[in-house]
Amino acid sequence: YRDAGRIGSATTYNAAKISLEKFQPGVKFAHVVPSFLESYESWMLNQGNSKTTVGIYLRSLRSLFNDAIADGDLSKEQYPFGKRKYEIPTGKNTKKALSLQEVGLIYNYQPITGSPEIKAKDYWLFLYLCNGMNVKDMALLKFKNLKGDILEFERAKTARTKREVEPIRVFLNEDSREIIARQGNKDQDREGYIFPILTKGLTPQREMELIRQTVHVINNHMKVIAGKLGLEKGVTTYVARH
Repeated sequence: YRDAGRIGSATTYNAAKISLEKFQPGVKFAHVVPSFLESYESWMLNQGNSKTTVGIYLRSLRSLFNDAIADGDLSKEQYPFGKRKYEIPTGKNTKKALSLQEVGLIYNYQPITGSPEIKAKDYWLFLYLCNGMNVKDMALLKFKNLKGDILEFERAKTARTKREVEPIRVFLNEDSREIIARQGNKDQDREGYIFPILTKGLTPQREMELIRQTVHVINNHMKVIAGKLGLEKGVTTYVARH
C-alpha cells in the first residue's frame, strides 16, 4: 500500500497489526477462529476503543484472509467470518448536520481582519457549498478542473478503481468563486493546485500529513467560531459534509 501511495490504507493495516499483536503476541492465521475474534472484540472495547475502530481493524484482517484463501495459502474452512461464525460489529453512523439557520450564522460571521479564522471559514464554506466535498479532494483540485462555472473532478477515493467512474460536477456559485479568488494560488497554471495546501512533487506520505494538518487547523478555528456564535453542535469538516 505504501508503494502504491495509499498511505491511509497502509496506516490502517499497520494499526490493526500492532493491535492484534498486542492482544496476542505472535498471532498467526491458525489462532484466528470465531472465539479468538470475540475475545479480541471484548478486549478492544474494554481498552476504551469504539465498535467502529474494532470494525476497521477486523475488516483489514478479513481482507488478509480473503487474499490468503484466493492465493491458496488457506482453505475456505479456515475462514472465521460470516453468519454462524463471527460477524464484524458496525458502529452507529450518526449523520451530523447543521440547520440552514446555523449555516447562515457561520456564513454571516465576520472574522477579525487578518486572523487565521478567515481562511478556516472560507475553506469550511467551500466544502459546504461544493456539495459536501472532503478536504483531501479540495486539496487535490487543480485549475484544469475548472470548466467555467463547473468544477469537474474525480474523487481521490475512486481514482484507483478499475471501473468506469463518472466525474463529480459541482456548480460554483458566486461565493465559491470568491473563495477561490481570495484563498487560491495566484499562479493559475492548469496543472497547479487551486489552493495552497499541497505543492508539486510531494511524497504521498507528506501529502497526507499536510491534508490532515489542514483538517486540524480548520476544525480548531471553526470550533472557536462556533463558540462565539453559541452553536452547541460541532462545526467540523465532517459536519460541512452532511
